[in-house]
Amino acid sequence: MARARDNDGLDAFIRAARKRATTVIELLATMESADEQASKRDKTGSNALSLSAARGHLGVLELLINMRTGDDQARSIDNFGENALMHAAKNGHVHIVMSLLTMKSNLQQAQARNANNMTALDLAIANGRTEVANFLKEFLNVDKSE
Repeated sequence: MARARDNDGLDAFIRAARKRATTVIELLATMESADEQASKRDKTGSNALSLSAARGHLGVLELLINMRTGDDQARSIDNFGENALMHAAKNGHVHIVMSLLTMKSNLQQAQARNANNMTALDLAIANGRTEVANFLKEFLNVDKSE
């Protein structure tokens, strides 16, 4: 059942992440290998961590970060070349950005560029997410006047 997909190509793990169903994620995590969890994607190529970041689901995000696949999922990009940090930044979820930047892959995530050659900071600025942009500038030690 955990491997079954709906008409949108979503399996139970991805659906649970979208719905903030932490108990379901924890249960599925006991049924699947870490590699299986990390490879789960929706039709846009987003994994559970990216979906949680985009939607501002801090509880799910922290659960996924603490799973063995957290760093792998954070480094993973979707069909548009975007990682979880980029999704959080463009949607203005400063608490998610802060959480993602505590990970080992934090600098790699922050410096990565999407298919349009934009970083998480660029996306935050382009989408008017001032709080996120200021936080990322401080994290990256970028001059705030830039």
